[in-house]
Amino acid sequence: MEPREKFCSYCGALIPYMDESCPSCGKAQPPMPGMRIAVERPSKKIWLAVLLSLLITGLGQVYIGQWRKGIAFFVGTFLMGFVLFDIVDYGLIMLFGTIMAIISAYDAYMTLKSGAK
Repeated sequence: MEPREKFCSYCGALIPYMDESCPSCGKAQPPMPGMRIAVERPSKKIWLAVLLSLLITGLGQVYIGQWRKGIAFFVGTFLMGFVLFDIVDYGLIMLFGTIMAIISAYDAYMTLKSGAK
């Protein structure tokens, strides 16, 4: 089976059918029938991920699609607070929870800032 080809809309060069730009002139080609067009999904809002992580540790990670990391933050913080309950003062447990929420919020911020998911 021969590969399908088309002519460049600008310079007339013969190019592969699915090419998005002409290798000869470098101009972008208009979409052809049967050509898939990339649909850009709306990006997640950084401020919302940070706010969710500050409200409930790990919820920002769940919002950006990192379920395992979000659950690990939440369960880890909860279990550590439960373990520390008999050992240290309530104020220190609250401080630990606050620090973990800040770490979770920072992680969500850096993940979205770097573009990783």
